[in-house]
Amino acid sequence: MRYTTACAQDYLDRVAARAGTWLVSVYRLLGGERRHLVTVRMKREKLGDSPVGKSSPRTTMQV
Repeated sequence: MRYTTACAQDYLDRVAARAGTWLVSVYRLLGGERRHLVTVRMKREKLGDSPVGKSSPRTTMQV
Protein backbone atom coordinates (compact mmCIF):
# COMPACT_ATOMS: atom_id res chain seq x y z
CA MET A 1 0.00 0.00 0.00
CA ARG A 2 2.86 2.44 0.77
CA TYR A 3 4.48 1.81 -2.61
CA THR A 4 1.15 2.33 -4.40
CA THR A 5 0.58 5.59 -2.53
CA ALA A 6 4.09 6.87 -3.23
CA CYS A 7 3.87 6.06 -6.95
CA ALA A 8 0.38 7.53 -7.28
CA GLN A 9 1.39 10.71 -5.44
CA ASP A 10 4.42 11.11 -7.69
CA TYR A 11 2.28 10.64 -10.80
CA LEU A 12 -0.46 13.04 -9.64
CA ASP A 13 2.19 15.65 -8.85
CA ARG A 14 3.87 15.26 -12.25
CA VAL A 15 0.60 15.69 -14.17
CA ALA A 16 -0.51 18.57 -11.89
CA ALA A 17 -3.73 16.75 -10.99
CA ARG A 18 -6.55 18.82 -9.60
CA ALA A 19 -7.48 18.90 -5.95
CA GLY A 20 -10.12 16.35 -5.03
CA THR A 21 -10.50 12.68 -4.19
CA TRP A 22 -8.72 10.13 -6.36
CA LEU A 23 -9.09 6.35 -6.31
CA VAL A 24 -6.01 4.42 -7.40
CA SER A 25 -6.22 0.68 -8.08
CA VAL A 26 -3.34 -1.67 -8.78
CA TYR A 27 -3.76 -4.90 -10.71
CA ARG A 28 -1.25 -7.59 -11.56
CA LEU A 29 -1.38 -9.70 -14.69
CA LEU A 30 -0.29 -13.27 -13.85
CA GLY A 31 -0.50 -15.97 -16.46
CA GLY A 32 -3.10 -14.06 -18.43
CA GLU A 33 -5.28 -13.53 -15.35
CA ARG A 34 -5.84 -10.01 -14.03
CA ARG A 35 -5.68 -9.93 -10.23
CA HIS A 36 -6.62 -6.97 -8.05
CA LEU A 37 -3.96 -6.13 -5.45
CA VAL A 38 -4.98 -2.90 -3.71
CA THR A 39 -7.11 0.23 -4.04
CA VAL A 40 -6.32 3.41 -2.12
CA ARG A 41 -8.29 6.65 -1.81
CA MET A 42 -6.14 9.75 -1.99
CA LYS A 43 -7.34 13.24 -1.20
CA ARG A 44 -5.50 16.15 -2.80
CA GLU A 45 -6.03 19.51 -1.14
CA LYS A 46 -5.17 22.86 -2.59
CA LEU A 47 -2.64 24.60 -0.33
CA GLY A 48 -2.22 28.32 -0.92
CA ASP A 49 -0.10 30.25 -3.28
CA SER A 50 3.55 29.35 -3.55
CA PRO A 51 6.30 31.98 -3.86
CA VAL A 52 6.13 31.76 -7.67
CA GLY A 53 2.40 32.49 -7.69
CA LYS A 54 1.13 28.98 -8.39
CA SER A 55 -0.90 26.89 -6.01
CA SER A 56 0.51 23.50 -5.08
CA PRO A 57 -1.68 20.58 -3.92
CA ARG A 58 -1.04 18.33 -0.96
CA THR A 59 -1.92 14.65 -1.12
CA THR A 60 -3.10 12.60 1.85
CA MET A 61 -4.10 8.96 1.85
CA GLN A 62 -7.33 7.68 3.29
CA VAL A 63 -7.74 3.99 4.04
